[in-house]
Amino acid sequence: MDLPQVNPDELDEPFTEEEVWAALKQMPAEKAPGLDGFNALNRAAITLLPKRNAPTLVTDFRPISLIHSVAKLISKVLAIRLARQMDGLISVAQSAFIKKRCIQDNFLYVRNVLRNLNASKKPTLFLKLDIARAFDSVSWEYLLELMQNMGFGPQWRNWICLLFSTATSKVVLNGDQGECIAHRRGLRQGDPLSPYLFILAIDPLQRLLHLSTEGGQLTNIGSRHARLRTSLDADDAAVFLNPVQSEVDVLITMLRDFGKATGLHVNLGKSLVAPIRCQEVDLDDVLRSYSGARASFPLTYLGLPLTPGRLRKVHFQPLQDKIKGRFSGWKPSLLYMGGRRIMVNSVLSAIPTYTLTVLKPPKQSLQEIDKARRRFLWVARDTPQLTEGVQDSIVWQWTTNGEYGAKSAYQFQFNGMVLSPSTKLSWEAWAPAKCKIFSWLVLQNRVWTTDRLQIRGWPNNYFCQLCFRNLETIDHLLFECPVSKQIWFGILTWLHQGHIIPKWNTSRNLLDWWTQGTSDPEATKQKGLRALFLLIAWEIWKERNARIFRAKEATVHQMISRIQEELGWWSMAGAKHIGRMLP
Repeated sequence: MDLPQVNPDELDEPFTEEEVWAALKQMPAEKAPGLDGFNALNRAAITLLPKRNAPTLVTDFRPISLIHSVAKLISKVLAIRLARQMDGLISVAQSAFIKKRCIQDNFLYVRNVLRNLNASKKPTLFLKLDIARAFDSVSWEYLLELMQNMGFGPQWRNWICLLFSTATSKVVLNGDQGECIAHRRGLRQGDPLSPYLFILAIDPLQRLLHLSTEGGQLTNIGSRHARLRTSLDADDAAVFLNPVQSEVDVLITMLRDFGKATGLHVNLGKSLVAPIRCQEVDLDDVLRSYSGARASFPLTYLGLPLTPGRLRKVHFQPLQDKIKGRFSGWKPSLLYMGGRRIMVNSVLSAIPTYTLTVLKPPKQSLQEIDKARRRFLWVARDTPQLTEGVQDSIVWQWTTNGEYGAKSAYQFQFNGMVLSPSTKLSWEAWAPAKCKIFSWLVLQNRVWTTDRLQIRGWPNNYFCQLCFRNLETIDHLLFECPVSKQIWFGILTWLHQGHIIPKWNTSRNLLDWWTQGTSDPEATKQKGLRALFLLIAWEIWKERNARIFRAKEATVHQMISRIQEELGWWSMAGAKHIGRMLP
């Protein structure tokens, strides 16, 4: 077999302080040194991670080695050296762990070949191969001999031998460590060097299939798009094969011999074959020597739905179920709005990212995903919570009297087509997430003030808790209330911005008032005013809640002092536009 050759000079160089520091800086910052000082420098603790929900068998877990920081640092230096040459050593069929290659390329290649074969009505077999205990079963003798034939120098191979021969592990079960286990084969998952050594070990499989095709034991796939009959992503292997019994026998024999030589045995019991345009082929006869499962399209490949036809909504149902399934373990009602927003952005929006980088789901599927995200963010529960004793009614919020009308329906239909000014006032201001969300609710009139509680028939205090004069509405609480006016006047005059205090009258709406108050020809000052308005409104709302729920009351002077102090903290935290306004 003609193997690619490595450049040994770079790999065999003595370690330098610079590359050790570079390797150390590339390691995750949250990892702690361990396991036990400088004792057992090459010892690892093996912890088991579940591969699937509700695991019941040992095979349902994936072992991950927690390696001593010194041994991990040495492996990291070697991994960085080897990574620079991997692109020239590994065939293009392999996409894992190599810079500028990605798993999406493999999926798209397999899908394009599959669709081309289906369109050309060329009978073909698609095989998904399962490598049994892939990382744990690699033969050291095979790997060292392979590296020697690829031109790796003696110094490099000695380092690898040293890491192999001195390695021991303890299994952590229920917090207790077992006896030391001396290694005889396999690569530790969690070692920075292991991924590169593994793809070196499995890459000859693709080259064997290529040699068999050139030698005539296997015939070419009848597709101009099928430059390669094999696709590899770490230990995920897929092979296209002609539906001929002799070729299936050749492949099975080759896989068996490859497993004996390398330790990488194919588990036919977990592998599967899917026929493409094989209606007129006697598959029972062709697959006589194949003991694995048979499947039909669509099937899952690299975590994505694979089918020769058009993807439909049903193919993306597992993705929707996965997103909705995350709700079951969460308690959204116990999270404040900012926390739910972080969960939506960090978790719910991240789940479909991998799928959306490759596939374009139907519009209905995207709408269902967005609906689930919105429900978690705004509703904070999966099912409506009804209040006993409140009569049901239909209210149309787009008219002042709550009655439906054709004109209001037309306005509702096109609502949102033009960007609302409240978007900039709330979301583009420098402020904590809780203040942004509160301001957005204020501008949408969705804050639970007394007037809205009365509409629902819920218990309420009726009067504004700051002045005890009028019905509490959001307009009155933040801007009409005499106490609120004193706070606005005190802060704006302290900042020498008294001239911008907007005048409130009943003919203007809240959005216009807010827009006028934060408008300024100077962009820098405008950004500072937006943040300032958010903070003052937020502090007034907090004071209102403190009086209702904790029976605590602050004077106007105390509230002004509190806002002044908070402005200083915001400035120190990065609100530079506010910092320029401070006296």
